[in-house]
Amino acid sequence: MSKRKRATGLFVAAVATAALAVPVAASADHPGQTVELKSTITVNPVASAGKVSSSNPNCVGGRQVVVKEKGKGKIGAATTNAKGGWTAEPKYGSSAPLKVYAEVKPMTQGTAGTIYKCLGATSKVRTITGG
Repeated sequence: MSKRKRATGLFVAAVATAALAVPVAASADHPGQTVELKSTITVNPVASAGKVSSSNPNCVGGRQVVVKEKGKGKIGAATTNAKGGWTAEPKYGSSAPLKVYAEVKPMTQGTAGTIYKCLGATSKVRTITGG
């Protein structure tokens, strides 16, 4: 192989490698950048407990959860533990069946550098029948 072909091949390989590295660098967190992180929330069959999950473990503990009865509003609240678990003592209305769900409020972390915004979420609606 001639020196010219070898040099051209090395140049093409270097350019291709650099082109692959640019998208990775562009997606990295930068100071002052806000990164949004999705959250999910589950609720047990009687809407008294559940769990908040996220791809970032810093988005599960210390989150504010509100338990609501559809059409009536807030009936309970809780704060998640370090693993995202929560327990509430909802005060249910007098008539069954009830349609109940839980919401986790958004939370922002960081004041300097990268700011992480843990997004809010709503659970599936649970129907609670009299018992």
